[in-house]
Amino acid sequence: MLRFVLLASLLATLLVAPAAHAEPNMLRNASFEVGGLAGWAVAGAGQATTLTTPGVAREGAGYGATSATIYQDIVQDISGTHSYAFSLWVRSASGKPLAGSIQLIGLSDTTNLGTAPFTADGAWQLVSVTLDTAQMHSGMRAQINVPASGDQLLVDGAQVLHTHMFNPGFDRPNTGWSGRDVSLQYVESADRRDGTRVGLLTASTAAGELFQNWSTDRSDPWTYSIWVRSASGMPVRGAVSLAPGTPAASFTAGRTWQLVMTTVIPVTPAAGTRTALRPTVSLQEPGLGVYLDGAQLTVSPELGNASFEQPFFRAWDRFPRGPLAFLASQPGPAVEGGTVGAARTDVAGRSFAQELNVATPAGASQTFSAWVRSPSPGGAGGSLVLTGTGGEEASATPFQAGWDWTFVSAPLNATEARSGLRAEVVLDTPGRELQVDAASLASGNAREGLLPLPPPQPPEAPPQAPADADGDGVPDAADVCSKLKGGAIRRGCPLGLTNDTSISYVRTKRGIRIVRYYVEATKGARVVVTCSKGCRKTVTKGKGARRVPITRLRNRALRNGTRITVKVTMPGRLTTTVVDRVAKRRRIEGRRACVQPGTTKPQITC
Repeated sequence: MLRFVLLASLLATLLVAPAAHAEPNMLRNASFEVGGLAGWAVAGAGQATTLTTPGVAREGAGYGATSATIYQDIVQDISGTHSYAFSLWVRSASGKPLAGSIQLIGLSDTTNLGTAPFTADGAWQLVSVTLDTAQMHSGMRAQINVPASGDQLLVDGAQVLHTHMFNPGFDRPNTGWSGRDVSLQYVESADRRDGTRVGLLTASTAAGELFQNWSTDRSDPWTYSIWVRSASGMPVRGAVSLAPGTPAASFTAGRTWQLVMTTVIPVTPAAGTRTALRPTVSLQEPGLGVYLDGAQLTVSPELGNASFEQPFFRAWDRFPRGPLAFLASQPGPAVEGGTVGAARTDVAGRSFAQELNVATPAGASQTFSAWVRSPSPGGAGGSLVLTGTGGEEASATPFQAGWDWTFVSAPLNATEARSGLRAEVVLDTPGRELQVDAASLASGNAREGLLPLPPPQPPEAPPQAPADADGDGVPDAADVCSKLKGGAIRRGCPLGLTNDTSISYVRTKRGIRIVRYYVEATKGARVVVTCSKGCRKTVTKGKGARRVPITRLRNRALRNGTRITVKVTMPGRLTTTVVDRVAKRRRIEGRRACVQPGTTKPQITC
């Protein structure tokens, strides 16, 4: 077991004071939105320009096209030990392989540099390199080297960020990192994410971890991200964390590079104090190696609830294009954390946004980025928009979100000074859900174009509906009236029919003599009146609230013991029966009884 602590005391001193800069991206015209290649210079033979061919740019509308080496100098005093990451998207204009490289160079000593070679093809690919400054510099040069072959390289979305770490790309052996119960090797690799080397981390116990110490006096959101890949191809479980006592982001490293990130918002420290941050990678599989590369620790000033972990879409409380139909923070397959932002619109072009108190000087570059996906069949379209407020100036990047997470970024290359920013997500597909996660103003090299998810599981076959012969929604097993439609509250039976009898009569020695007999029955129902003895059968129709006279009973003498049966029927309804009796020279009024048609039992509540 190798247990080591490298430069711990040096880092505790040097990493407390980062180099100061006004905005996250230190480049000007970083996404080539401003014409004439403003901010960039050409070195050597060849030509370079800015184009806006629709559908070509990786972000925004503009992109650079160059057959020459181009560069931009960043004038800023850099003292002490720091790391800066230069990243951008590259693509071959012809689609044929085109070799080149990017460099980040210290201006006071050009031997202090970082280099990352690449081979561009017909698709946009992200290239990044780290400069670990070991001395004072008056600035840095971000340079894109293109061979003098006449072939044209397309470039877009350049960023130079302070990583707030040292040796995050693992290009300087035995520098910057501390560990517990782990070994770390620095390996030259063609399969890398940053620079020329990768770190090979192996744990000797299930508690092995690799970390750097950092502190801050800011309460803005901090994001720690790092690329991981299994050295053997076997799954290796681990986690990344950023501060003691905060949730860790779990991962399972596989055969391909995987971006893992976690975000925390430090509690605002008391005056004169700082909050400790500890970007950490821990492994839970002793003896199984994991390649690491391209770590960075970035801050997104003022951007609240960037990973949508807080409820009620907190901080995303502006709807500049009208209200949305649905908006929620909900559990899901998140890029970071365990929650995603989910939104749906009924009208194309609606949006949600966040106003940011971030000033942007004239000529400076800002970038708003987020990961988007749609679980809805057919996906969801929209755009990311970054607006400089205080004299509106905006840039938009359209997207078509599908099942997998897709990285989208919208640049702002300010032509004039702007007092603030508006980060906005526009929804263009009504009725379909859009999910958003890991929003940032400083994504840097943590912006691979696609994060695949396991394919959606086919929907389970719906359970076979129970038998329901009458189709009333009450299963036959619970349906008392399986041949009649009725509600569940009546156990599948319809209501009974109206059947009310009324009579006037005089008493005789042996019974009664009927003067008049009436039946009030449901309108249109069939009414049948019979006697057990002493009268003829009557068939008529109900007239609703209007009583029907039974003329065959008029002046009819009925002896004690006689029963008058009134039966009311109608298709689809219960048969309702009333039986009046003559007893003790009086009429005894019967009560309504209901049964299914063609039966006499069981009786059912009318």
